[in-house]
Amino acid sequence: MSWLKGLVFGAAAAAPVGPMSLLCLHRTFANGRKAGILTGLGIACGDLTYSSLAAGGCTAFSPGSAWVRVVQTAGGLFLVWIGAKTFRLKTEHAPVDEPKAVKEWLSAYLLTLANPPTILIYLALFSSVVPVTGLSHREAVFLPAGVFCGSFLWWVFLTCAAAQMGERLSPRTFRRINVLSGVFLVAFGLWAVLRAFAF
Repeated sequence: MSWLKGLVFGAAAAAPVGPMSLLCLHRTFANGRKAGILTGLGIACGDLTYSSLAAGGCTAFSPGSAWVRVVQTAGGLFLVWIGAKTFRLKTEHAPVDEPKAVKEWLSAYLLTLANPPTILIYLALFSSVVPVTGLSHREAVFLPAGVFCGSFLWWVFLTCAAAQMGERLSPRTFRRINVLSGVFLVAFGLWAVLRAFAF
């Protein structure tokens, strides 16, 4: 039952449109299905990290803590940098190569950890799903595992759908997507930095 709860929560947490979904879509359009799946895997691993902390009763990632402020600021600045880079991308597709695979995964993982909505979502998980008495050892393993599976399945679905669409994009349309993605990623990044000091 804990695994199923985690599965549903992981998929529901991943589904809303935000900076991570925008990043996954953009990488899929720009570099193909593999880049999108690697990005989704990084996001799902970030979800696994936070859900494991929540299942273990850790509240060190509460909003307003010094650690969260630093992580959010770094992640926001990284989003601004990624957004700015999209303005200079070529209009043709460039499949991701092997050396870049780790970079695709790691950047998505670190950005997920620094993403303010992710932190708030898993604080909600801690308060609504995890009972006051805590979880058993078995539940503390199966709940985060379910979250990871639900999240990753969503990103695989989104990536495959986006890849099918991306194959039909014209260079002009792809350029417009680059511009819009850059604007929104920079905006999300600046919002993350400002929010880090809003508490």
